Amino acid sequence: MAEGWTRGMDMSGVSFNDTRTATLITPRHVVMAKHYARPAAAPVVFHDRNGKRIQRKLIGFEAGAGDVMVGLLDEAVPANY
Repeated sequence: MAEGWTRGMDMSGVSFNDTRTATLITPRHVVMAKHYARPAAAPVVFHDRNGKRIQRKLIGFEAGAGDVMVGLLDEAVPANY
């Protein structure tokens, strides 16, 4: 994300370690596309604004309306991520 038009965007709450991205919506919840959700126990990696890495695992899922899947992480992610 350091190059190109996205360099000014804060992507610290978006996990890109898999093509099936996951976005933090609370310290323990992520939202994903239902048709492209990550599997149970999959690692979810976030980076803070300085590039420091933190990893969590998906431990639960709940289907939302339309193409929305909400995932539960094994531990909360600190606010600076």
